[in-house]
Formats: sequence, structure tokens, C-alpha cells
Amino acid sequence: MGTAAAATLGKGEAAPARKAPAAPVSFATPTSTTNAFADFDPSSLEKVVALVGDRDETVVAAVRQILWNAGVKQIHAHTTLAPLAKIVSSGAPDLIIVGDDLDPNLFGIYP
Repeated sequence: MGTAAAATLGKGEAAPARKAPAAPVSFATPTSTTNAFADFDPSSLEKVVALVGDRDETVVAAVRQILWNAGVKQIHAHTTLAPLAKIVSSGAPDLIIVGDDLDPNLFGIYP
């Protein structure tokens, strides 16, 4: 805005006041002891159940390795939806990472 904005102000006019930045968002501390992240420490990641799905085996292997290196040890990684759906039907995982093209009906966005 530089000079163009400054040129529209009359002599002696002050620039409009800037809005104060929004207050930072604060999140409540989890109180449930059944949540894997309630009392977080690095060993808590060993309790996390993660699902990884992508049609590209290289992507699946890379994401699996990243999660493993981060401390997640219960990783189910597949290149098709069926085995992931079976795992989800037996219990809710803590983390799901899937490619949007894993299956044509995954998100209901493909004809």
C-alpha cells in the first residue's frame, strides 16, 4: 500500500488504527486417562494405533518409517482400502493417514 495509501490521507489525518491480533487459542488439558495423549511422554506414542493407506508402496513405506522413527510402533500400512476398513471396524485407531486416491469411494468425491 505504500505511497498510494499515504496519498489518500489529507494533511494532518492519521492512518486508521490497526486491529489488535486475535488472542492465541488455548486448548484444555485432556483429563481422560484412556486417551493415549492424556499423560504424554515419548513412550506414549508406543500406544498409538496408526493406519496408513496409499496406492503407492513407496509412500506407504516412507510414512510408516516416519511414524516408526517418531515412536509410533502399532502401524497398519496397506495399499488397498479393504484391510484398513477391516481394522477400523474392529476398533477406532488413533491416527489415520490415507491418500485421497486410495479407493474411488473413500471420500465419496469420485464418480
